[in-house]
Amino acid sequence: MQQFVEQYTKTHEHVYNYFGETTNRTMQLAAAYTLANKTFSGLALQKKFDELNTLLTKNIDTFYQFRSNVLNMNLAAQFIIGSEKNTETIAYEQRLKRLIDAGLPKKASTLAAAIFLTDSKDHPIRALTLHKQMKKYHPILTGADDIPISVFITQNEELNSIEAAKLMNTYYTELKPYFYQGEALQLLSQLLVLFKPTYDENLVPYVNQLKIEFEKRKVRVTKSFYHLIGILAISSTNTEVLNEVFKLYEQLIKINLLKFNKDIAMQMAVQKTVQNRDNEINAKILGDGDMISSLLDLLQLVDLLPISGILSNIPFFE
Repeated sequence: MQQFVEQYTKTHEHVYNYFGETTNRTMQLAAAYTLANKTFSGLALQKKFDELNTLLTKNIDTFYQFRSNVLNMNLAAQFIIGSEKNTETIAYEQRLKRLIDAGLPKKASTLAAAIFLTDSKDHPIRALTLHKQMKKYHPILTGADDIPISVFITQNEELNSIEAAKLMNTYYTELKPYFYQGEALQLLSQLLVLFKPTYDENLVPYVNQLKIEFEKRKVRVTKSFYHLIGILAISSTNTEVLNEVFKLYEQLIKINLLKFNKDIAMQMAVQKTVQNRDNEINAKILGDGDMISSLLDLLQLVDLLPISGILSNIPFFE
């Protein structure tokens, strides 16, 4: 645990030396590299950024051209620290074209979403349908930022996009008494669909219990924590695991960098703790780490830290 904290501090030094400043973005970037156990190289990041920028502004015909300012370092970093199978440049270009052909907008969120598109012929349509259905229930809250999660959720070919949007709305409605309404609650409700594609009457009480556990430890649950609670829920967190989360969190906020950036500290604590359980979860549930790895990548690209954890029976607090 202490080694992880020291690794983060060292990584941020490298990030700072390259960018020449300490900002929320540099702290998140350092966290992403640390959690991926990758060494940060500013030159490698800039090279990948330039490569993608060329792809988006020159290699794609006029109809598909993106303005270069939609590309950001987060996307470039994902091609370095993310799952290799999702970030081969030529295949990525083809997936991006398929999304645009289906009617998705030429925006940064579509760039992120393309990483998670499968080879399934109708995947772009399923994703677009889900996004439209989400917008039907929440016309103000649903926007381009919801495109990556729409693509990710519809990787499951058996999932019905219309029913999935309905289920999200059901969870959103049931969670309203416990959480503030808005985009953060919508993301939480979206993540819960990953638990299983059908309604689970125990899930909302369990999510609320997780929130209570945070509050018992005198941690104020702001909107920036909602998705973390969702990740803990779908990764079947119990009391023992939650104690590990808060133990690491307390160590992280002792760092000067994170003393006044507790949101990032909590994101890292949740990520690292649940990440450590990946092998156990994979062996019992998934058989491999594809789903977990992809979820890590997804949340990294929607300006969250990569968080892991998937699918099991809902545990109880002792």
